[in-house]
Amino acid sequence: PFLGRRFQLRFKQKTANFTAYPKRHGSTMSTPSLATLVLAVLVGHVTGSDVAARAATPAPTHAGTTVSTHDTLVQLQGVTTQLGHKLDDLNHQLTAFRDEVANKTAEIYKLNHELNVKGDQIKNLTHDLSAEQSKLQALDTYCHNHITSLGNHVTKLETPVAFTVRFSNDSLTENDTNPAPHHTQLLHFNYVQYQTGGENYNKSTGYFHAPVAGNYAFYLTIQRNDPTENSCLEAYVMRQDRYRVVTVTACPSGYSTAANMGVLWMNKGERISVTTVHSEDLFGFVHTMFSGWKL
Repeated sequence: PFLGRRFQLRFKQKTANFTAYPKRHGSTMSTPSLATLVLAVLVGHVTGSDVAARAATPAPTHAGTTVSTHDTLVQLQGVTTQLGHKLDDLNHQLTAFRDEVANKTAEIYKLNHELNVKGDQIKNLTHDLSAEQSKLQALDTYCHNHITSLGNHVTKLETPVAFTVRFSNDSLTENDTNPAPHHTQLLHFNYVQYQTGGENYNKSTGYFHAPVAGNYAFYLTIQRNDPTENSCLEAYVMRQDRYRVVTVTACPSGYSTAANMGVLWMNKGERISVTTVHSEDLFGFVHTMFSGWKL
């Protein structure tokens, strides 16, 4: 549109002449200028043969100066050649840029695919890790409880429970042995000869308390110190003051001696004591002794 309005170019069979040109200061142009031909070539209205045909006619210029048509054509060809080279360079650069963009796009696609794969792997690993952590927590609880149980068991095995008690005096009267009601006598052995696993025998109360549950063995030996007594000597190892665990009996009169042993299961905290059926005068020291131990 620009060329049509300003120059009113009309071409007929590729060799038509320009019919009208704008007047500049009262002068009329009979041939197109260099700029006009360049523009015509660029927009495709004039071909190379047209330019060659125009070059055969000399073109007058302002102020009486004549420019050779051949020089104009050479300049035009140089310009078009440079433009073609630049266009080729731009096309090569554009092609290279498009190839690079395509490569980068392929790399991005590949990286996205790898990222998605890694994301799925991480998700699976996270799930597996959570499951393993749950297993480890359960196993940790089990191991902790089992180790604690084993530790308690080892402690029980490493810390035996045993004792031996007796009287500190060699000869005891019935008042010395703290007579109990109903004509029975709870013996308070006032000398602890040996004890391990805690102070489980209390010489003040005369009771042994089981520190832990288990099987226990008890042994009692007793000797009377009354030659005039003609009744049987009888004593018991009692559990919870109600159940007889061991019974010792000696019926000869005088210095009678009796001994016996028993084994029983005891719960933690249960107690054991020794009682005689009647108030007795006893030999103390090593003649009357009471021992117990956990099996």
